[in-house]
Amino acid sequence: MTALVRLQWWRERISMIYCNKAVNDNQVILELANVIYSAAIPEFLINDYLDGYEQMVYQPFYRNTPNLEKIAAQTTVTLIKILFTTTIQNYSNDQLAYHCGVAWHLMNSLRNTTTERLDEETMVSIVERAEYHINQVKKLIKTAPKEIVKITLQTRLAGLYLKRIRNKKSDVISGKIGYPLINRPLKPISDSHFAVKTCLCSSNIYCRNSLKLIR
Repeated sequence: MTALVRLQWWRERISMIYCNKAVNDNQVILELANVIYSAAIPEFLINDYLDGYEQMVYQPFYRNTPNLEKIAAQTTVTLIKILFTTTIQNYSNDQLAYHCGVAWHLMNSLRNTTTERLDEETMVSIVERAEYHINQVKKLIKTAPKEIVKITLQTRLAGLYLKRIRNKKSDVISGKIGYPLINRPLKPISDSHFAVKTCLCSSNIYCRNSLKLIR
């Protein structure tokens, strides 16, 4: 598969960067190397992301909510951790990264899912789980540095999109959902691509431009 070939290519280039081998023959790789070196991004974070993205390749398009959260934990959450450490060197907040990444991943899945692939029950479940994670983000950012709070902005704004879905029939990219969403009590479940396609970190242009090319 083309995606797997691309992933292998990136694995090799990432390995070269961390082994301090010459990468001057490719401007994109050179730019990524500069970001990695300047921000001291741990190699395991990038490898974790690539591993998660590889798992996505093997997954069918349709996924239930627990599977979506699992995929998010392997991909978007790892990306958020990378953005954290590129914004404030060695900064780590696994809980905030987890809830921020999962919420954004679920919301992005809603926006890119057609009615035919998403039944009412699954859609309601995704909305509820996304809202839960957004609420957790709002609690956790109270003690986070302001630079980190900026990274969570897109996730927090996603709450407005979810309210729009709850309040009226809503377009989800390809068609009308047409399902009235009913407020139901949230059933908590245990915490367990490159998915963030928009700007999550306005303070680090080089990081955004380099990392999105891995996709």
